[in-house]
Amino acid sequence: MNNLMKTILALSVFLFVIAAPNSYAQNAIQSMGDAETQADRLEDKADRIREAGEEAKEAKEEMRENQADKMEDQADQVRDAAEDKADKMEDHADKIRDGVYQMEGADGEIKETTEEMRENQADKIEDKADKVRDAAEDKADKMEDHADKIRDGS
Repeated sequence: MNNLMKTILALSVFLFVIAAPNSYAQNAIQSMGDAETQADRLEDKADRIREAGEEAKEAKEEMRENQADKMEDQADQVRDAAEDKADKMEDHADKIRDGVYQMEGADGEIKETTEEMRENQADKIEDKADKVRDAAEDKADKMEDHADKIRDGS
């Protein structure tokens, strides 16, 4: 019986020494595989988030660029419209200077105009034309500055 007990004890110890670490190793390997799979999934998710962030950044830059381009186009339109208006005012001043238009008095009657009167009126109109040009140029410059700020993202 003593021999039987020793054999059973030896067999039990053998099984614990051989089988237990093997079972633990299988569990550890399986856990490592699960952790690796989860890590891969997290890396894939992080990559997708990075890509989406880059795409959003590119879209934002493109939107800024488009907005800045539109603002610069508007600035050009302001300049062109002001230039046209100023040119018309100067043409009108030239016609007054040449005596094509006559000045009306307060009562609506045509007044005799001297060359000096026509020259003064034409000068006033040309001064207004210059102010129109200057104001339009200032506005267009501000619009372009704003467009640059939009483009820079500030």
